[in-house]
Amino acid sequence: MTLLICMIIILAGCMILGYHKGFILILFSLLATVLTVVLTIGLTPMVSSMIRKSPVYDKVYDGIYEKMGEAKLPSDKNSDLEGVLIDFKMPKEISKFINSNNTESAYEKLGVTSPREYVSGMLANIVINAIVFILLFIIIYVLVNVIVNALDLLSKLPVINTINKSFGIVIGLAEGILIIWVVLLAVTFLQGTAAADFVNAQVEENAITAFVYNNNLLLKYIMNIIKVG
Repeated sequence: MTLLICMIIILAGCMILGYHKGFILILFSLLATVLTVVLTIGLTPMVSSMIRKSPVYDKVYDGIYEKMGEAKLPSDKNSDLEGVLIDFKMPKEISKFINSNNTESAYEKLGVTSPREYVSGMLANIVINAIVFILLFIIIYVLVNVIVNALDLLSKLPVINTINKSFGIVIGLAEGILIIWVVLLAVTFLQGTAAADFVNAQVEENAITAFVYNNNLLLKYIMNIIKVG
């Protein structure tokens, strides 16, 4: 219930902010957010590919591989991995994704020979993509919003200001949903931490939070970048 309350607060806050900032500025802000997402989506595969060729990827992979030693993964490559990963407190969406890509071609593309290496490789790629996506999102968002704030002068015109407030609420709601998705995306890749344990527990006890968590379009994009099956 706590997570649901936090989501409601974020959405309500964005709607109130949307009302006070007005439709024009919020619309520009939303367009800036959409532009940020588009640019981030376009740049993430390229930047992630560069990082995968660096020592950073090896460190991430080694850390995950060591952690996977506790997961009691089967030795047979044809085994079902979803149940084991879910028992290991892996998010259901990611567990499904990894299991659905558990094919011979995936092993070849990742250059691995065992389920433990395969899972570690998939998770390392997902983590790298998520980190790159979030960092790029923040950097581009800040830069684009510097330009957007300069356009606030339009909202001061008398006629426009009348409509400004009402539509600002709707745009604020849309922006709030996007913020929740970004936050949940970040928490998803902090498995094993208190924050992740808290979110997992909250998701399981409420249908609304479960729906929002399991239908995070940003998470689906991150996983599809490295689909290898």
